[in-house]
Amino acid sequence: MVARTLALRIPHLLAQVEIRLNPALRERAFVVATSRESRAQVLGLSPALGRCGLQPGAPLAAWLRRQPELLVLEGRPERVEALLAGIRLRLEALVPQVRSPRNGLFLLDLRGSGLLHPDERALGRRLLESLRIREGVLAAAGLGSSPLAAQLLGRRAGPGELHAVDGEQERRILDDLPLAGLPDLSLSLLAALARGGIRFVGEARALPSGQLERLHGEAGGRLRALLNELDPATGAAEPELLRARRRLPADSADPARLGEVLLELLEELLGRAREAAGQPRRLLLRLVWNDGQRSLGERRLQLRDGESRRQSLRRLGRELLGQALAARRLRVRELELELELEAESAQLPLFQESGRAEGRERRLDQALGQLRRRWGAQVVRLGPRQADAGPRDTA
Repeated sequence: MVARTLALRIPHLLAQVEIRLNPALRERAFVVATSRESRAQVLGLSPALGRCGLQPGAPLAAWLRRQPELLVLEGRPERVEALLAGIRLRLEALVPQVRSPRNGLFLLDLRGSGLLHPDERALGRRLLESLRIREGVLAAAGLGSSPLAAQLLGRRAGPGELHAVDGEQERRILDDLPLAGLPDLSLSLLAALARGGIRFVGEARALPSGQLERLHGEAGGRLRALLNELDPATGAAEPELLRARRRLPADSADPARLGEVLLELLEELLGRAREAAGQPRRLLLRLVWNDGQRSLGERRLQLRDGESRRQSLRRLGRELLGQALAARRLRVRELELELELEAESAQLPLFQESGRAEGRERRLDQALGQLRRRWGAQVVRLGPRQADAGPRDTA
């Protein structure tokens, strides 16, 4: 098997950032928290801490009740960002496409890089050694037939190790993994499947086609998509992903300000989607909070009657942002949108109302694109009322 994706992860990321600055911490048990006050939140654990029954996200006070003498370090998000930015630049110099779906994880698409990197395993080992020597961090790596397979295999590798297997062995290993290890599956879906005796990837893959969707709706469809990605023989081609990110000048919890940035990012992605001749299929919103934590929400695009794709994406974006702000009463530091595309369909004119709305927006986008190419991207900006635009607004 020729692996197509190399996954690099940095375990104990926040702790490793502190160890780089102070190597004497390497054998110490400590936590990284938002502050040293008891009401602070623990963000990361040192490798030497071992299993203590608590996880990152728990209040610092709970940790100190168990270990009063525990060493507590205050995390500095800018240090983490600087390290990850440097690593990403190093990786992008080697392969044309590098994704980082979350902090401390990098996915390198090796397709089409056979002449540059004929030995993918050797490439993985060189990168692990380079990160250890040049960046002072211990990473782990996995080689897989898809991005998700590479991530799951990479979890089995310890710091400084590469986990790579052949095709049939990869399938056997993945079949034995618990479903709870797959990303973004709801606890209610996992519980429902467990009641039916379905707890592992292989058991879910053996279900008849369409059964997950029929019994569990959208959540079952999400699981089926993940299973398809793990099976190169039946999985669909990986969809194109577009991303746009904005770091706020100042942390904010103002819904109006955040909504304005959200719409600007959406407009950027919609323009790129037009150029790529792709149709938006799924929208993901990722927020970075002022305590360093990240949250994400995603929703599949479903057009309402007479609604264009732009209107639908704006509606979904506002819904995702509202849910995130209601869940956490903190300020937001950064917003990132991810738009999943599928091939443009020729069937849109069959849906008369949506086809007319989409046609108007396409002509509008073409006109705006000409203006921006001639006079610059800032010549046309979103108006302040567009955050509240109704379903019939097209501007």
